[in-house]
Amino acid sequence: MDVQISPILKKKELLITDSNNYRPIALATSYSKIFEHIILSKCDLSPSTGYYQYGYKKGHGTELAVFSLKQTVSHYIKKGSTIFATFLDASKAFDNVLHAKLCNKLLDRGFDAGIVKYLYFWWKHQQFYVKWGNCYSRRFITEKSVRQGGVMSLVLFNVYMDMLGQNLMHLGIGCKMGNIMANCLFYADDICLLSPSVFGLQSMLDVANNYASEHNITFNARRTVCMRFSVGKDSVLPDPDVTLNNNSLSWVDSYKYLGFTICNNIIKFDEAEMCVRARELRIRANMLCSRFREADNNIKQYLFQTYVGSIYCMSEWTPKSESNLNKVKVAYNDCIRLLFKFKRGVSASTFCINNGILSFKELQRKLCFSMFNRIGQSHNLLVNMIKTHMYRNRDSLMNYWYDNLHSVNTSFSMMGEFLLN
Repeated sequence: MDVQISPILKKKELLITDSNNYRPIALATSYSKIFEHIILSKCDLSPSTGYYQYGYKKGHGTELAVFSLKQTVSHYIKKGSTIFATFLDASKAFDNVLHAKLCNKLLDRGFDAGIVKYLYFWWKHQQFYVKWGNCYSRRFITEKSVRQGGVMSLVLFNVYMDMLGQNLMHLGIGCKMGNIMANCLFYADDICLLSPSVFGLQSMLDVANNYASEHNITFNARRTVCMRFSVGKDSVLPDPDVTLNNNSLSWVDSYKYLGFTICNNIIKFDEAEMCVRARELRIRANMLCSRFREADNNIKQYLFQTYVGSIYCMSEWTPKSESNLNKVKVAYNDCIRLLFKFKRGVSASTFCINNGILSFKELQRKLCFSMFNRIGQSHNLLVNMIKTHMYRNRDSLMNYWYDNLHSVNTSFSMMGEFLLN
């Protein structure tokens, strides 16, 4: 029943004396973790949340959430429509979950009543204490929250917020892909609302705010932002007034959604992200070089594959020109040269082949094929509708996959048949 709370600093550039700049990670006992794993093995909660929830579900993830957002926006822009988006920021969402409401939601989903009683008793009698350096606080009991870092916490939080997604779907307003509503995307407490009209966006914000007030969740209006995706004359119109709990929301030109830089300029949708990844590769390479310069080559290969050998969401880029993609390629090759200490005149591709490291082009094909397979095998309703649109409209992303995979005897029609089947 003992739980140690270890505060983890969120951002080093902010005040380290501000308690809001710390994330309380709960370290429970091994017995409690085993207990949670047993419950999850007996009662799978993942299917009980809607297709709009991408967080901590089998066959989902951040890359699929980013994929759904980008493809929905691109679909509307190609049809000449403007899209308004809001990225909601929930303040300490995991810490404000009401135990009684969560238990009722579990029972509504057919969860075993005996297990719910165990969970309720456990939550009400856990003894928390904070560790700060070598000091320990007195023990205390919480009246709410699911433990950040707990085995079941993320799944339970998804269940707690699932009704909000259902309420938004039942509104029947906002973006659609075919006959599938695409007006909201959830990744745990990261929520994105999408609507082709300001009225629809405001209506969804009102629903979200009402749900939050009923469930002890607070959406931070200062950190919640809006973005408009548009082309032509609509792109120069003044930003409309959108409110959350009577607070006007700010409008931004770019936003980091699930680690991916989203830009409101559809023409430069991925350009900013490529620059970020090129810079990130150089930072990681310098870090590895400073710490492991004299390490054995086998160790360097392992470290390189772990920290540099996978570029986040690279398979979803649709570069308008090769220049920005080449920046990432040059950064990747420079990382190899820096870590393994060979001269610039030596071919990076030859070195990769001789040392069992993926070259940039091989990495590109690997990530594209992996994403291609994940989308083809996905059972998510929205993802299935999007891939149907991609094949029928010969989407630019599918063309990008074809350009990278054609060397393995993949044709456009074969790719489309695989996705649809």
